[in-house]
Amino acid sequence: MNLGYYEKVLLLIGELEAAENKKDLDLDILLDLTKLRCKIKLKQIEIENIQSLYSEYIGDQKYGNAAVCLYAIFCLPDTTNEKKQELVGELKQIYIKNNNKLLIIDTLLVLMYILLEDYYSAIYISDSNPSLKIIQVFIYCTINRFDLAQEVFEDLMENYDTYFNDMESSYSFSDFKESSIVRLASAWLQCLKGEYNSSFITYANLQTDFGENSNIKLPSNSKESQSVIILNGISVIHMQRQHFNDAYELLQKAYMIDPKSQVTLSNLITCSYFLNLNETEKYINELLLVDKNHHKIQSIDSIEKAFKNM
Repeated sequence: MNLGYYEKVLLLIGELEAAENKKDLDLDILLDLTKLRCKIKLKQIEIENIQSLYSEYIGDQKYGNAAVCLYAIFCLPDTTNEKKQELVGELKQIYIKNNNKLLIIDTLLVLMYILLEDYYSAIYISDSNPSLKIIQVFIYCTINRFDLAQEVFEDLMENYDTYFNDMESSYSFSDFKESSIVRLASAWLQCLKGEYNSSFITYANLQTDFGENSNIKLPSNSKESQSVIILNGISVIHMQRQHFNDAYELLQKAYMIDPKSQVTLSNLITCSYFLNLNETEKYINELLLVDKNHHKIQSIDSIEKAFKNM
């Protein structure tokens, strides 16, 4: 994601904290968690200090903050698969203690499972918390089960009240439908169904809210005001339409914003390959540095081995 958004969130948190007249414990916890995530992403907290912070948070029973630290360590390029499994085990213990009280803990555990390609566990955890069920749309799309992705999406749209009626702080249905994650899920499904115009419009509307045409004013030192997620989404639509030059142009913008984005690098490998560009090897090497076990790297290795054995 554009780091400018993290900077903007930190500024907004500062304004909220300054304006808060009476203490709201739930809000304070949420702000503290969000602040920590932003500071880690912006490298305002040194990597070597995250482990000691984690130990402090566990001692203070700040399990949400501890989960954020574990996820940050999990996502480091040098973290081995063995270490990642160990971190998942630690977060699972926190998850059990949490008992669905803090959504961030459940969410980060689901994301860890997805990154480890343990989709069964990710679905199991997200199934136990209605607020996370929308993530199943992305999981099923990832494993090419479009039918189940569509089924989950339609179920949430039709039975929203059944899932969220007992939750005190839930969105109204209209708020839920307009949330960014639901709109992204809709764009994914539209694209997979071949409804490229509809998908493009959904992304364009998101770009109005979060992209270069947004009313959100990011800090002046931000490289770009566009969203890496939206740029990648629109680039995929262009690639599906065989408009690889248009896709490449958008991916270059996304790359400028965050050159270590795995999604951007993976899409750049695909796009530059179809355009027969010399940069393909460059993006492969950069993705290797970020995540040597990325599925795109594994696919390339499999293809190369198949050619050698011919």
